[in-house]
Amino acid sequence: MGDSLGVRLPGWQFRVMDEDGEPVGPGEAGELQVKGPGVLEGYWGDDASTAAVLSPDGWLRTGDLVRNGLFGTVVFCGRVKNVVMSGGYTVYPTEVESDLEEHRDVAEAVVLGVPDARFGESVVAAVRLQPGADLTEEQLLRWASQRMARYKAPRRIVFVDEMPLTGTRKVQRAKLVELFEHA
Repeated sequence: MGDSLGVRLPGWQFRVMDEDGEPVGPGEAGELQVKGPGVLEGYWGDDASTAAVLSPDGWLRTGDLVRNGLFGTVVFCGRVKNVVMSGGYTVYPTEVESDLEEHRDVAEAVVLGVPDARFGESVVAAVRLQPGADLTEEQLLRWASQRMARYKAPRRIVFVDEMPLTGTRKVQRAKLVELFEHA
């Protein structure tokens, strides 16, 4: 599960909704939606873009996946667009990344979904190792399979020297997907 916690601020409301626009139950993940001062009311002259980010009742769809936490908090799980659907299971990349980063030789992990004829998507990971680490893909795959549910464990791992980043220091996931298309 994610490790970022959000709390409600005065004047702001939030709710956690499933893809059908229904509230999720305790412990279930859904998209965070917010209402409050400063939330956009729509895009000028662009009804399609407005409909993509605002619910019919005026809530902003953030694209963030969260779980309802204790005392009216939410716990961050990832981004809606990064969720991996594998064999009918929903895999939250941040959860798998956290698990992989528990390995002493892993400095950083980014988990992705790549097309898979059997499962829809396969879970794969780009991993940056700690300096001097001597770990093989096979060793890390075996380690992961012993610690994670089968549907969450990566099926392939590619080691990278650095993660490709944007100018704002966000991982360029599309560039990492390319590594698995050519591997």
